[in-house]
Amino acid sequence: MEKKYSGLSVPRYKLMEWYDDEKQVFFDCDKADKNACLAKILEKTYIPEFVVFFIAKENDAYSFMDVTYRNLGKETLNHFITRYEKQLMNMTKMSLQLRKIEYVQNVGFSYELEQ
Repeated sequence: MEKKYSGLSVPRYKLMEWYDDEKQVFFDCDKADKNACLAKILEKTYIPEFVVFFIAKENDAYSFMDVTYRNLGKETLNHFITRYEKQLMNMTKMSLQLRKIEYVQNVGFSYELEQ
């Protein structure tokens, strides 16, 4: 990403250890079978918050941004991804446009677990 968008700085501390290209999900896993971990995470219903990472552009400068959505209805990450792409992404884009920021590219999804 940083090569594609000049001047972009990705705050790696915000990202989890693993990334699945197909689902575009950043996740943590301490087991050898990463696919099994991801499948379990995608179906969890007790995730308090979902995080969406994206590239934005303001005044010819690119930024790595994120937005967090609370999980009020015990939704799974898998369901949230579908809902975000169908409904919430457009709302996110419109809210950025009001601030004269362009939503350039979705980077991926993640989650916040209770500490």
